[in-house]
Amino acid sequence: MTMHSTTNLPATPAAPRYSVPLRLWHWATAFVVTGLLTTILFIRVIINIFRFRLLLHSQEGLDPEQAHTIARMVSNRIWAWHNWLGLALAGLLLWRVWLLLGPARQAVRVQLRGAQTARLRYAYWVFYALVVVLVATGICAMYVKQVPLLGRWKIALLGVHTAAMYGLLAFLGLHLASVLWGEWHGDRNVTSAMLHGDADSSPAPVPVPTLPEPALARVA
Repeated sequence: MTMHSTTNLPATPAAPRYSVPLRLWHWATAFVVTGLLTTILFIRVIINIFRFRLLLHSQEGLDPEQAHTIARMVSNRIWAWHNWLGLALAGLLLWRVWLLLGPARQAVRVQLRGAQTARLRYAYWVFYALVVVLVATGICAMYVKQVPLLGRWKIALLGVHTAAMYGLLAFLGLHLASVLWGEWHGDRNVTSAMLHGDADSSPAPVPVPTLPEPALARVA
């Protein structure tokens, strides 16, 4: 009976925990969402138009009309940034859909299935739903003056848009808390994985049977 020997193939490098496109999408989305929330904070809190107008009027000696004009110019400029960032978020949303349905869909779906719990996966689908609502209502609100039908629904659009924004804020808070909890109690490499990919441990080499030299000679 011929004895077979085994040889070990080199270990195959493990795939990154998060693919490069997915990491780029994550941080680009984080940057854009932060910019969107910052513009809202700036307009609603830091530059409250009425208070800013009073401040200019009292300290610079401007008449109320001049103060109102300057405050409105600043507000319009920030709203323009907000709108451009909203369009960027719409582009990122389309990119995420492409990652889910395009050629790289298998790798991305593996990452979704790799989440710790089904509850966590549902939370991320809620995030995507909130982004869809924000993008849709935001783009509609941009054209309320040009499209009469949208103008009739302006208050409702802005109400839904604002509600989705608060929902997104709540999600971001939970997301950051869960990341910190994971870093301290369980998955300590989650942040590094989203930055660098951090491949999982490579699988053990697979033994492959080979024929000894005399047997090879007989076969030849």
